Amino acid sequence: MSNEFIFDSETEFIEKLKELIKDGVTEDDVEIYAPYPVHGLDAMFGKPSKLKFFTLTGALSGVTTGLVLTNYASWHWPLITSGKPIHSQPPFLVVSFELTILLGGIFSLLGFLFLSRLPNPTQIIPEKEYGNKFAIVMKEKQE
Repeated sequence: MSNEFIFDSETEFIEKLKELIKDGVTEDDVEIYAPYPVHGLDAMFGKPSKLKFFTLTGALSGVTTGLVLTNYASWHWPLITSGKPIHSQPPFLVVSFELTILLGGIFSLLGFLFLSRLPNPTQIIPEKEYGNKFAIVMKEKQE
């Protein structure tokens, strides 16, 4: 049988969760239900998100792709106009910036879908609904 702690207020909920964490409960031992997102709840267990690495990878890929693409195009298909240099970096930075933002956003979305294991229709609806109450459900230990 699993233990359920149900609260009407957020402060009682947070205090009980802190008490359980102090007693050695890990994130794998509990399921938390809240009627709205609670600020700082994910940081209580001290496990930072890995999503930032997906975003960083996408941004670095975007800036690299932008610089390589524009430099390659300017050297292989030069546009010679009134003695200006063939290779001029400032206009290429606009393309690099745009690709940085684009690929950073795309990689963030893909990383979010990968890390949250979406779509998974079997986990969309919880087994029990708690309404407007905060709940901490202790999972049964399997041995």
